[in-house]
Amino acid sequence: VIFCVANNGVNEMTFNLIESCRINKINIVVFALDKSISKFLENVCDVVNYFVELGGNQIYEYETENFKKVAYYRFFILGELLRDNRKIIYLDIDIFVNKNFINEISYELNKYDVVIQTNGKNCCTGFFAIRPTDD
Repeated sequence: VIFCVANNGVNEMTFNLIESCRINKINIVVFALDKSISKFLENVCDVVNYFVELGGNQIYEYETENFKKVAYYRFFILGELLRDNRKIIYLDIDIFVNKNFINEISYELNKYDVVIQTNGKNCCTGFFAIRPTDD
């Protein structure tokens, strides 16, 4: 399952991610955190309603409490998908996909439990893949 998490403050960024996935023949599922983003995307891609109360129609600044809440919800969703024995690839909504990466990431997930982007020094959870394990 390739997925992202979005709320109504990031409609256009989410649409750009979805469009870049479509161009590269990647099916992405959006977990909508509110009704507004769900409605905005209802005829664009697969949407799973995962409504939470964040308050307001805004983009949440990095390191704010609401930003942390949005980031936190993706891990609840991730846990549910892993418990359902699914491999996952997560993308932040500010990513633009320029090639189909599915085969490359699938190959790496056959060797490792987790594949995560890095800047050479630190890991970043804006793009990562995880496979379920027996542990």
